[in-house]
Amino acid sequence: MRLLKFLFSISLASLIVVSGAVRSTGQDGHLFPIKVNGKFGLADITGKVVIPARYDSGLIESPFGFFVEGLGSVKVGGKWGYIDRIGKMVIAPQFDSTSAFREGLALVEIGGKWKFIDKGGKVVISTDADPLSRFSGGLARIKVGGRWGYIDKTGRLVIKAAFDSAEDFTEGLAAVSSGVKSGYIDNTGKFVIEPRFDSAERFSEGLAAVTFAEDNGETVVSRSGFIDKTGKLVIKPQFDTAFPFSEGLAKVRVGDKAGFIDRTGKIMIPLKFHGREFSYSSDSEIGFKEGLAVVELNGKYGYIDKTGKVVIAIQYQYANDFLGGVAMVLDTGPKAYFIDHAGKVLWELKD
Repeated sequence: MRLLKFLFSISLASLIVVSGAVRSTGQDGHLFPIKVNGKFGLADITGKVVIPARYDSGLIESPFGFFVEGLGSVKVGGKWGYIDRIGKMVIAPQFDSTSAFREGLALVEIGGKWKFIDKGGKVVISTDADPLSRFSGGLARIKVGGRWGYIDKTGRLVIKAAFDSAEDFTEGLAAVSSGVKSGYIDNTGKFVIEPRFDSAERFSEGLAAVTFAEDNGETVVSRSGFIDKTGKLVIKPQFDTAFPFSEGLAKVRVGDKAGFIDRTGKIMIPLKFHGREFSYSSDSEIGFKEGLAVVELNGKYGYIDKTGKVVIAIQYQYANDFLGGVAMVLDTGPKAYFIDHAGKVLWELKD
């Protein structure tokens, strides 16, 4: 479960407490969640309340960004709607659940049915298919008759539902499986990298992690490496798990130890950290963000820089990625803090 989902289950009865003078940390307009008397609101990087805490809840994108494409989703009276950056309700609360906007459309649920709406709240795609994904590269995944395909922004099925599994398009390609093997298609549905992998992850920074499994007669051993967009294996399969590249480095794991490699496969940060055991998506990479990466040792979390140096002590119960110069961490208690790149507490959320 993501850190924020857990944190927002905590009853927070008081306003943010700002700890000392706050220096600029590359403020770029991001707003950060607060709770006051059980209500959701937003503050800027200094802790100043920008949108008062008057909503029942808010939809937080990973790591904890609220406004996506200018709108954010809030819950009022049991229904979800969307507000703009000044707190004006621009799409009235009417949905059972929502997602953030992507490429101008948002996936919402009404009465058990999923639909896509535009920024005016108008339903532009209505379908009985379930589940769907948000749009990426102009296409969204859709499941029809137990198989996966893709629709365009008119709702037209442009890549027929012929795959056992399918991922979002990133960098022009999507990982799909047909039978027991996975490969990559372009936006016409044509295989540009034939299915020959036992699993395939999304492309990031021009490379994608792929896995080969070998049955030695007693057990099946899987090893992960990386391919480029031609399908050429550029980093040989040698890792138990490999994650997408982020800021030039990729996290890899062998056994229960994790470190980081560069684009040639060279280990740049030794495999000495423990692996973060949770799922990841295109919205939440396990890797470097704003020059820092979360690492774990003996059940505690902190941050390293790209040399592998621990720059924020490994001391928290949990930690999340940086966004706009700020990261949220969870300490014993539990207590939730927002910290800057130096680990300085900007403010604390108190029970």
